[in-house]
Amino acid sequence: MPFVFDKIYSEIQSAGLLSHRFKILIDSRKDSSDLFNFLKNAFTLNSYLESIPDCPATLEIISNLQYQGESFKIFPVLSLSENPIDNEQILNLAKTNNIDFPVTENKELINLAKKERESLFDTGIYREGLRALEVFVRGHKIPWFFDHPLWNMSWTVAYTTCDEFGLKANVLYEVSFRKLELDRETLELTRSLLLNRVSNILYTRDKLLFYVQQRRFAKRQKWKRQGFQFEASYYLNFYYLLIWGGIDQLSRIINHALNLNVQRKKAGGSREDFVKKIEESSPKLASVFKQEDFKRWIEQLRRNRHFTAHQGSIILSPIIEKPEKEPTDEELDQEAKSNPTWHVMKKTLSPELLNWYEKSLKESLRIAKYRVIVDDAMIIPEGDKQFYFRPLANIEWDFNNFRLFTIQGLEALRESIQEQKNHKNHM
Repeated sequence: MPFVFDKIYSEIQSAGLLSHRFKILIDSRKDSSDLFNFLKNAFTLNSYLESIPDCPATLEIISNLQYQGESFKIFPVLSLSENPIDNEQILNLAKTNNIDFPVTENKELINLAKKERESLFDTGIYREGLRALEVFVRGHKIPWFFDHPLWNMSWTVAYTTCDEFGLKANVLYEVSFRKLELDRETLELTRSLLLNRVSNILYTRDKLLFYVQQRRFAKRQKWKRQGFQFEASYYLNFYYLLIWGGIDQLSRIINHALNLNVQRKKAGGSREDFVKKIEESSPKLASVFKQEDFKRWIEQLRRNRHFTAHQGSIILSPIIEKPEKEPTDEELDQEAKSNPTWHVMKKTLSPELLNWYEKSLKESLRIAKYRVIVDDAMIIPEGDKQFYFRPLANIEWDFNNFRLFTIQGLEALRESIQEQKNHKNHM
């Protein structure tokens, strides 16, 4: 325990802080131009990080160097003494070297890594490795996009001009909707959705993916009391509010632009009566909200958002399996006092602190006897039912659905408005 100025400070065991180093293992058994491009991009980013004063984020590139082409000599890649041949050996290297992301073109290796019940790292092809690097540095508050690399970007510039969806939203607003002669309120709703809210959603998504990386790091370190649940919960709650608000905003834009005159609280993409009203004016636009994929997604989003807004918070919790025989307090007390650390604490701590330590130790011993099935679940009660899901596994799914239905909805709305104008001009 820390001892400073003649005072002992309590220390939380089996916990830690953020990982600031992202370690990549390159499976270079197969010659590929993608490998060279990956290294070029990674070291360009590394040069940028090194140019930032007091930058906490660093990269480490490791390779088995089974393939040693002339072009790779320009890169300071750290080589391993081992020379793995098969996929199992590469996975073992990843585990023993605390790797965050092995990159490979070997699909069998990717599938093998993803079969593990609790994966300690993500695995993918070179493009996915670059995406993981983007998430890592953005999590450290450094905007970076490999498709549009710029030094010293602000977040506003980054998400509206460099991100694929952000750029699409920007173009949709600037090129399409600003030319439709919409009333001021409708145009402002559209601008706010496409330029402000989309950027907020992109930023929140990236923060969540960053904490997924940090949770894997914590598992590799075998931390028991640090899983970054608080940080993930904070951004998850905001994520659902932002996305649901985006669908509401889209509904209000449609209501105003098509002059449906539906009351604001009844204008929602999840409401069948509102969709029927849209269908009277634009069957094609209504079909976006009638898709089965949209209905399944919006129902879960509705549940998550309403719980977050009105009932509680999205908290990541383990689902555990009880042991056949649960230990008694007497058994836990005996096991705790047989722990060598307990005897050291008895000699060191005050009676009050020793009592706190004993309770904490016994609770840890009790928890250790339960088997964790998953450690990132959320159960939402609704009436007499309970809905179970894993929020972190749905980050990209929620985002992709929001992106898809927002673009489809706005493009169908633009076509409907244009058709109505053309119809009036020919009358």
